[in-house]
Amino acid sequence: MKHNGIMIKVSDLSKTFQTDRGEVLAADQVSFSVQTGTFFTLLGPSGCGKSTTLRCIAGLEKPEQGEIVVGDRLLFSHNRGLSVPPHKRDIGMVFQSYAIWPHMTVFENVAFPLKVGKKGFSRRQIGEKVQKAIILVQLEGLEDRPAPQLSGGQQQRLALARALVMEPQVLLLDEPLSNLDAKLREQMRIELTDLLNRLGITALYVTHDQLEALAMSQIMAVMKDGKIIEWGEPKEIYIRPKTRFVADFIGTPNFLEGKIIEGTSMGMGVVETTEGEITCQLPGWAKREDRVAVCIRPENVTVRQKPLNEEKNVLEAKVELVTFFGEYNDCQAMVGEKMVRLRLHPSIDLKKGDGVSLFLPPEMCTVLKI
Repeated sequence: MKHNGIMIKVSDLSKTFQTDRGEVLAADQVSFSVQTGTFFTLLGPSGCGKSTTLRCIAGLEKPEQGEIVVGDRLLFSHNRGLSVPPHKRDIGMVFQSYAIWPHMTVFENVAFPLKVGKKGFSRRQIGEKVQKAIILVQLEGLEDRPAPQLSGGQQQRLALARALVMEPQVLLLDEPLSNLDAKLREQMRIELTDLLNRLGITALYVTHDQLEALAMSQIMAVMKDGKIIEWGEPKEIYIRPKTRFVADFIGTPNFLEGKIIEGTSMGMGVVETTEGEITCQLPGWAKREDRVAVCIRPENVTVRQKPLNEEKNVLEAKVELVTFFGEYNDCQAMVGEKMVRLRLHPSIDLKKGDGVSLFLPPEMCTVLKI
């Protein structure tokens, strides 16, 4: 996909709320930029500030600090005393609740933004634009159906059509799939990603669902306590997290704590843990004697019935629990006093009490600060 510069630029955005427990800093000097045509996700636990950031960009919340630029337009600047009203921001938005009009048909719902807008479209133009949006989201044939008679997935598509009918530069999506059941959610994930890629729309997506963020995003930013902790391509963040919080929040990691006892010029080193010595990749900041946590994902641990001669990173373990999930076996094994999670192919037949050797590939072991 060709990226022609930056479409969204957020600088030093801060927003506080008054609550029963006093003042809460929901967004704390948040800064990021989104390239044109990129699917960018804000990911984080409830209350981390991701929806607040999105609502500030939409104009539904007014920050106390910072600037927001979309395209070549300055939409908000605290220093300049500027705040463009939401309806003048040329931004489409899809909410978690869909927010569709229950007393209107599918056609009327999609047409509504065109009728109330100030561009003054003719009846024919409205008809053409609505039909185009309805076809995009695969609701053709349902134009005259009352909105409440649609299924959950169809209502989600309707909300998307209504956001797209104005042909916005930017689409903001706030947990739009969270009300769908698991199967439909997976289907809509694929459909939505495909549609936005085809349209080349810049999308800013908010979710607390790690799988959703990994599957849909081109770039993702992980938030905590109103701040962006880490951002980058999903695969890089998953495989090489830079912080323990991010490693723990995305997926199900194993952490083995210890001390760096050896480093090499090739970027590899040895961490001494209570479970054994582990050879792993060292980040630039790491030095001897540092207390660290070695992170390895369950799917990267290999079970050896018998270790190879003088093989490094082999830990002796005893199987405690095996749970069959169809696509894989989730296995818990004790290494000394430490429980280690494994994700194994279902053909690997292990049972409680089995003794196994666990191999931790050095290139898959990430060193993090404690």
